[in-house]
Amino acid sequence: MATTVTTSFKDCVITVTHKIFFENYNNGFTADQFAAKKKAIMAELQKKWMDPDFKWGCCKVKFVITEATKDGDDVDKKNLRNEKGRSKQSGLTPSEGGLGPKKTIGDWFVPEGPPKVENIPLSGHEVGHELGAEDGYLEDPILGTARKPGYPEGGIMYDESGTVQQTDIDQIMEGLERELQEKLKKEHGGQAKLNAGAGKLCPKYCCDDKKKSKIDIKLSKDDPPPEKTTEKKK
Repeated sequence: MATTVTTSFKDCVITVTHKIFFENYNNGFTADQFAAKKKAIMAELQKKWMDPDFKWGCCKVKFVITEATKDGDDVDKKNLRNEKGRSKQSGLTPSEGGLGPKKTIGDWFVPEGPPKVENIPLSGHEVGHELGAEDGYLEDPILGTARKPGYPEGGIMYDESGTVQQTDIDQIMEGLERELQEKLKKEHGGQAKLNAGAGKLCPKYCCDDKKKSKIDIKLSKDDPPPEKTTEKKK
């Protein structure tokens, strides 16, 4: 599973962890160029997704994006190409059994050259797709590309050099929660079999200061309950 989601009961933080494997497509880069390209991409993902403070409802959301050392079903693969072209992701369709879309494979065109030519900022936009965010633009064969009505100007899913918007966070977390609930219904024989609040990534008590205070006191005295973990299969 390329993406896992963990909710901390104590501090109401949802952590979304995503794993990426980089492939030197057709050995188009030298070893040093490839290493530098990966470093630049991870720095961009750090700035766009990992450094900012995000919220969803009454919970904080933290993204952790890591580089995998080998390919597999539990990672998203990125073919880094030393040539010009339009980057794309394949496999962004719902899976039959499990959470989220199937494993995706990205063709990222990041040729050597000045920063604008390297096109490193696209990595933040493409990872947004992997996490569940849709494009913030519409394409028309006559009118060209235009921002979707209601999508914020400067949002990363419209402008790859932009920033992650609350709209993107809402879409990602709603998708993760929806897939979790579908998975639980299959496992427990339908909605009627689920307890109230089952499959909620942000517990209700996180919005109630009094209840949260009681939970915090209890957790400080006792061993904390196991963290609630869900997985989003690729």
